[in-house]
Amino acid sequence: MRTNIYKPEQQTIYDLLNDVQTDISQYDNEPVTELDMQRLKQQAKRITGTSCRKQRVHQAAGVACALMLAVGLVAVSPADSPVYAAKESAAYQISQLLGMERNLDVYTETIGTVQSDNGYTIQLNEVILDRNTLLVGTEVYVENGEALPMAIPSGDVYINGRDAARVSTGSAGSGDGAVQGALIQYHLADGIDTSGELDIKLVYHNISLKEGSPSGKWVFHFTADGSALAADTRVIPLDYSLTLENGAEIRLTDYTGNVIAQRIDYSMHGQVNRDVKLEGIDDLGQKIVFLSNVYEGNLTGTKGHGYLQCDSVTGTAITEDTKWLELQLYLGQDDVDEDGRSRTNFETAGEPLRIILTE
Repeated sequence: MRTNIYKPEQQTIYDLLNDVQTDISQYDNEPVTELDMQRLKQQAKRITGTSCRKQRVHQAAGVACALMLAVGLVAVSPADSPVYAAKESAAYQISQLLGMERNLDVYTETIGTVQSDNGYTIQLNEVILDRNTLLVGTEVYVENGEALPMAIPSGDVYINGRDAARVSTGSAGSGDGAVQGALIQYHLADGIDTSGELDIKLVYHNISLKEGSPSGKWVFHFTADGSALAADTRVIPLDYSLTLENGAEIRLTDYTGNVIAQRIDYSMHGQVNRDVKLEGIDDLGQKIVFLSNVYEGNLTGTKGHGYLQCDSVTGTAITEDTKWLELQLYLGQDDVDEDGRSRTNFETAGEPLRIILTE
């Protein structure tokens, strides 16, 4: 069986080479009271969970699923500005929710703005602009000290005045405390260049994705610059395609990797109507899994596109030291087991794909 080999045009550039200067003087920060600070000092909690794969949408929409990963709330020292609280706690949160211990300060914009409405406060800590993606780190706390539901704030994103988010995913704690951290990942509309500075407005309407959660209006307006992460991101063109028996085609077009995430863009043409994943090994023999994260299109007959993202829960994380990946394409078919529960059965399809990351 032939193996397709694709090589990048340059060596790995994962090292943190750029410094980002953040000017927070332009933002209108609301002061944090001593009571608020005490709430932020609660004992750190470690919560574990699992990831969920793509929900199928047959009307051009996309996907939304909550990724339940570890999250910790870090005690902070009193300070005159909420920016201090954000800087001390948010970097640790956003790193944990991404499943890494690496310092991401070079790629982050520290915001530190606090907004309150209807007894609930949302603090916007940090944001990161990745390729076609906006990552937002928040903290939510309730004024009466009651336990929060799963606090993943939901709302709208506007970039340069344009409604920009097509779908979002999120991670949060278990909801058993009065303060909760969350990482929200907004997958942005096509045509938005995240490699430079953007004017961004977030308008949250609910403190949770759960239906019937407390509502209000929390508005944040700021700028963010994705040039540092863009410089440390490599894109490896792929030319891999698979034609199905009915003439439909699946194409893998690009591998994109940086310290934040690794993904493989793909498109479907014709009547595919199948779930897709990639699974294989790296140069050390460790299991590597790419699960479909975002998909846009009508799977029953028109063109669609999306991407598969490396999943470190079911597989191993890809690092800057990973030399190559050898992946097998799998197609899933929805089924119902004997207990009436929905499940997806995967079968191998096509030839394996090898991607060379470093020489």
